[in-house]
Amino acid sequence: MTLPANVLFLGRGSGSELLGPLAEPDHAVRVRSIGGDLAGAWAAAREQGWDYVVLRAQHDGAAGAARVLVPAVLAAGAHAALSPADPADPRAQADLDTLGRELGATSTPVAAAWALAAREGVDLRGGAGSYLSACALLAGLFRLDPRGRADGGLPDAARLQDLAWRAACAS
Repeated sequence: MTLPANVLFLGRGSGSELLGPLAEPDHAVRVRSIGGDLAGAWAAAREQGWDYVVLRAQHDGAAGAARVLVPAVLAAGAHAALSPADPADPRAQADLDTLGRELGATSTPVAAAWALAAREGVDLRGGAGSYLSACALLAGLFRLDPRGRADGGLPDAARLQDLAWRAACAS
């Protein structure tokens, strides 16, 4: 059975556009991304019945906005998640994990997947970084294994899927 999932991404980042095809057939995902100021973006979209709201922010600037927005997202009946705007920042995952635990939000393993890719020498150019982010979002939001799913036309898709799943399982 396919479950509907409405996912709102607030802030800049990548991977959101690939989440829908990866989630099939488990979820029929409708994605909307709103860049810019997190609070302003939430104010513009909060009445639209989101199942998941992903706050994408710099790790050092996320705390203030998240402390205001996560309770509002939860009060609206949505799942709140945190994801880094810059997944290549080595401090992002630990900071967002701590903040997520403090606020009751899911911390997606996007930065952890990027760190694992860097340690293993995986080239994330040419769409591979966005695809890796989408795989990590799939694992973090829906607890779905990305391995064996849509490859996005990338020759290294299986390796990227595996990296994302390993990062998710380690977090």
